[in-house]
Amino acid sequence: MAFDYEKIASMLKEQRNRLNISLAELSKMTGIAKTTLQRYETGGIRNIPITKLKVLCGSLRISPDDLIGMEFEEPYQPLPPSHRLPIIGRIACGTPIMAQENTEGYTSVPDSWRADFCLVCRGDSMAPKILDGDVVAIRHQQTADNGQIAVVVIDGEATLKRVYLRAEKGRLELHPINPEYETIVYSEDEIESVRIDGIAVGICRAL
Repeated sequence: MAFDYEKIASMLKEQRNRLNISLAELSKMTGIAKTTLQRYETGGIRNIPITKLKVLCGSLRISPDDLIGMEFEEPYQPLPPSHRLPIIGRIACGTPIMAQENTEGYTSVPDSWRADFCLVCRGDSMAPKILDGDVVAIRHQQTADNGQIAVVVIDGEATLKRVYLRAEKGRLELHPINPEYETIVYSEDEIESVRIDGIAVGICRAL
C-alpha cells in the first residue's frame, strides 16, 4: 500500500502545533533528531519507517489508522493461548503398528486446536505434510470427514491416514500422502474391525 506522505507530513505538523509542542520537545519525547522531524513535516523525508511513525503517533496522540489510513501490523504476533497435552505413544505413518498408550512426555499446543492428546509419528507415508518424528496433536472423536487425517486402529494396531468412506462401494480407504505408498482398502465386511480414535488437528515440530 502506498502511503500519502503529504497528508502524513501535514497531520504531524498540525497535531504538534495543536498540542503546542516544539520540534525540540518532540525530539526529546521520541528520540528522533530535530532536523529529521522537521524534514518529516516538510516532506523532505518521504519513506518514514513504520517504527518511527508509531513512536510519533504515541507522542502526538494520533491514531495510526487516522494517520495513514490503516492499522499498523505488529512485526511479531503474541503466542496464542495454549495448554499442555500428554504424548501418549507412537503411531505409524506407514505400516500399522501396535497402539501404545504410555505417556512419553508433554507438549504445549494452542487451545484453538481443541486437541486431547499427542502422538509421535513413525514412518514417511504422510510426507511431506507429516514427517517421521513429528508430534501430531489429536482431537479424540470416533468419526472423520472424507479427506481428514485420522488415527485409525485396525485390530489393535494404529496408523495415521487420510480417511475416505466410499459408501456407494461399501468400502473404507486409508490414503497415504506419499505416492510411494499404496492405499489400504477395507471391504464392507472388514470395516467392523476398524475404528477411528481421533483426527489430526496440528503438528508440533521443532525448527
